[in-house]
Parts: sequence; C-alpha cells; structure tokens
Amino acid sequence: MAIPRHIFIDTSVLDGCSYNFESAAVQPIIDVASKTPLTLLLPEPTEREIRRHIKGRSDEVFAALRKAQHRAPFLKKWKDWPLKGKHDFWLTYSLNEIATKELDTFLALFQVVKLDTSYIDVGDVMEWHDKGTAPFGKGSKKAEFPDAFALSSLLSFAKKEDQAVAIISADGDFQNASGLHDCLFYYPTLAAYVESLLMSDEHVKKVRDILDTNVDMIAEGIREEFVSLAFYPTDDESAELDNVEVDDVDFSELNIVGMGEKEVSVAFQADVGFSIDAKLDETDWDGPAWHTERVSGQATVTGIAKLTVNGDWSDFRSLDILRLDEEEVGVEARQDRWDM
Repeated sequence: MAIPRHIFIDTSVLDGCSYNFESAAVQPIIDVASKTPLTLLLPEPTEREIRRHIKGRSDEVFAALRKAQHRAPFLKKWKDWPLKGKHDFWLTYSLNEIATKELDTFLALFQVVKLDTSYIDVGDVMEWHDKGTAPFGKGSKKAEFPDAFALSSLLSFAKKEDQAVAIISADGDFQNASGLHDCLFYYPTLAAYVESLLMSDEHVKKVRDILDTNVDMIAEGIREEFVSLAFYPTDDESAELDNVEVDDVDFSELNIVGMGEKEVSVAFQADVGFSIDAKLDETDWDGPAWHTERVSGQATVTGIAKLTVNGDWSDFRSLDILRLDEEEVGVEARQDRWDM
C-alpha cells in the first residue's frame, strides 16, 4: 500500500520542537517536501491552536524579560537590552510576528488545504463525546473538542476525496482515534513518516537491519557531543558544575530520514545518563566552605546523525556528522544530602 501523501501535523509536534523549524525534529519533512509533492491538511481548529500557542510563547518570553529586568535593573543600561520603555508591548508583537513568519514559510513548502468548519460533522463529534470514543476519554479528556473537530474535518476530507491521510502527532489520543478509521494512518513523529516514505528503497531496509543490531557509532557520537553542552543547576544557582561523563545512552527512537549513494541520515531520540561534579556552597557561621560531590543526571536528547555505509551496505563505515538539538542540560545539584 502506498504511503499517504496527504498529511496532518498536529499541534503537539510543533509544540514539541518549540516551533523551531530548523530542528532535527522538523528537518526531515522539509527535506522531503522540497522534492516530493505533499499535501498538508490544516483544519481550522488546529490552525487557530497553533497560532494561539505561538502568541502564548511570545507572551511568555516578554514576561521572562520583564522578570529578569525586575531582578537586575542594571540590564536597562545594556545597549542591546530589548526592553526600553515601561510597557514595550510592541516587543510581544514583534516576537509573535517573527514566529508567525517562520510558520508561514514552513507551510509554503506544502500544498496546503485548509479545512474550514464546514468539514466538521457535529453529530459524529457529539457521539464520540457521549461514548467516550477517542479523542475523548475520562476526566480531563472529556473536553477534547478542538482535537475532535480537527479529526472530524480530516475524516470528512478523506471520505470526500477518497484519500488516505497520515496523522502525525505526539498525542496518543490521535493514535487511538486513527486506529478506529481505515483511512487514517498514525505516525508519532515527522521522522517516522519520512522513514515510511523511504522504506521502498532496498538500502533503507538494509540500514534498518544495521540499526537493529549496531548503534555503537551513533551512541559514541552522542557521548562526545553531550559533554560539550552547557550544564546548569536547577536547584541551587550558586552551585558550580564541571567534569561531566556519560554513563549510558539508551535509544527510544531511531528513524531513517535521508539516503544518498553511500550515506544515510538517522533521526534519533535517546535517554542519556550522566554524572557530574557539583561544587556546593556550604557557607555557615564558621565561615565560607565549599563541598564537591559527584551527582547523577538524566536527559533526553534528539538530533540527526549522518553516516557512511560500507560497500555492501552491511554496516556503517564512519560517523560523519552528529548534531544535537539541545544546547544546555539542567542538573539537580543537591542530591543525597549527608547528615548535618
């Protein structure tokens, strides 16, 4: 069966990458859309939600800047400090405009079909609600009307146009709902969808076999990149962190997202266990004192690795590029406190 060329990208996917359209989470679909015609279905409730979330993030950035200025008034003397007036509401507008333009540039990669409210079958939505059918459920899930409206729009389009639709969402409710309809096919990430598009290629299948047995090269690349990230204490601003070491790398997702003559790009998500020295200020009435202890941490990282394969496509020959989306990692500095 052909992979659907009509796709729906849920708000959860864009929320997950913080609307960074240059992130490894989004790049695979950008690369494919530049070469393969794809139709993006955009239900009105989803578009409203996406643009509302963008505005909300702009408001959060503005509030964070105001808070920083309140805590450190000298920031106003910094010539590049963006807050110059008492209100500076223009800043939230500017931030929202920048993010909105990024979104519109991304949408321009596709043939976008906007699904207005006429595609919503209110009768179906209310029946799902009454029966607790996905995307509805118990508790807070009883209020999932925006998702239900989007789902109804997608179903109406699929039936009207006799098209299969790929549902790309990090929300399990969409996964459950997709399983109930033969015209909807669920993918948890953009990378997973791109890999499905490529799976007809014999080499992709061979690379998948390699990934099932050998991820050491990618893991080692993650180790090298991870220790170069910035680490900051989440519970004690005075703590100093140094000498990080990676203890283990466990992959939760590996998807093939690009293929060349002898090269392959792999999008990954991995849980990294690490240890780091935390220098803690234990100053008391007796005077200043510092104590250093080794603490552990856990972080989830995402990124893309580009590898070269050997002549018969039986194994990787080299890791050429590995890029992490993350730039900094939070660490709980005060762990396992000793008896005072």
